[in-house]
Amino acid sequence: MSESFYTRAELTCAAMLARFRVKDTNYFYERVKALPTDRKVCELWPYSGVISAYNALAAHPAYGERYYPALRQVLAGLETYYDPPVSQPGMILTSWRRGRAKVLR
Repeated sequence: MSESFYTRAELTCAAMLARFRVKDTNYFYERVKALPTDRKVCELWPYSGVISAYNALAAHPAYGERYYPALRQVLAGLETYYDPPVSQPGMILTSWRRGRAKVLR
């Protein structure tokens, strides 16, 4: 990754954190200004973009190590998503009890 691309990626990642990250969680909002129909947090597909961003930054040969903690954090957030058998993929699991999932909506 060239310096200019790396710098742009760093700035984009910082903006994403400032505008989309749900405070004190590993989750992100769907949009900057939520619509009434939005879920509380984004589904798996946009979240996978966050993982890709941190993975790319962590791969930088000179600066990548500073992104390891952030990459670990978003990967930990990934653990809270699951694919239910008949519902939409990538929903957020908030608890599991007796074979039933409670999903964050």
